[in-house]
Amino acid sequence: HKVCWFMIKFRLILLVLVFSSSCERYSSSLPKNIEFNFMFETELRPHSIAIERENGWVYVASYNPSISNPVAMIQRLDSYGNEQGAIDFYSFSNGEYPHYAPIDLCIDNEKKLYVLAKPYYKEDSYYVPFGVYSILQFDLNFGYYQEFEIPDTTRRQFYTSLACTDKYLYATGGSIIKVISKNGELVSEIIPSSYSEVLDSLSFLYVSDMEISSNEIFYLTGDVPSQDNITGWYIAKLDPESGILTMINSQSTGILAAARNNPGLDIDKDGNPYLVTGYEKSLEVYNSHLVLVKEVDIRIPNGDEDTRPVDAALYNSRIYICDNYDGHVGVFDISY
Repeated sequence: HKVCWFMIKFRLILLVLVFSSSCERYSSSLPKNIEFNFMFETELRPHSIAIERENGWVYVASYNPSISNPVAMIQRLDSYGNEQGAIDFYSFSNGEYPHYAPIDLCIDNEKKLYVLAKPYYKEDSYYVPFGVYSILQFDLNFGYYQEFEIPDTTRRQFYTSLACTDKYLYATGGSIIKVISKNGELVSEIIPSSYSEVLDSLSFLYVSDMEISSNEIFYLTGDVPSQDNITGWYIAKLDPESGILTMINSQSTGILAAARNNPGLDIDKDGNPYLVTGYEKSLEVYNSHLVLVKEVDIRIPNGDEDTRPVDAALYNSRIYICDNYDGHVGVFDISY
């Protein structure tokens, strides 16, 4: 009996240790504190950011369609904001079209930079869009490889977001995600089925940003008409195998949310999304089940209201937040 009781106690202790260890691992992947560290300037109207993990190179896409001060550029900076190079799409001459507006970008594990862009031509003083979208492929030093148009044989739609895995590129702007080979061929389409308290139909889904976790779960954000026809922001995750899209309202959503700004996000190695929103000028951190665990005011320390965070990228216990209002990236330290 003593031996049996000893074995029962031993198993109970082992269970407690395993449980507490797993809880520790789970909680340690979520941030305890997020604090502003520094900021650096970019070109006007930055709207997309990606970081190459090995060297810490920061790529920022900016687009300002002003007649007096047009900008269509991707900069490469080091992790402290020192510029190391740039590509100007108003003077870029290797593509199939005269000019391009960069929309989104991603970097794959083969160290290729992919740029989702809208081709334009100039008419008098104005830039007029072509009726296509392109993906341009570069190396990390902006050496040009190729360009291909997004295959759109069955449905015409606009595109706002680009993400990549080892095998494929994924482009979307709404309720259809195009799966594209890295040679530009259409592989398939992912059409999510809604599992949502926000809306019954995905017909009017607008995606402003999309990222893919290491286990290939898709995370999306944007705005959508709710059941009461009030525009608001959402955050969602999509299992591409089942097509089920789980969606919730962002913590900082509101009637004016979409009019003020489009939200952007990044995902950490454990599948926890970090969402930046311009409506409340905040950073929202969710766990992988889309439960809000932290919300942080990300205005620069002087409390300036004139800020418009639109995208974010995680790197080395820091989050780099792209601000579209006055052209800067704010860098925040994350402690776990």
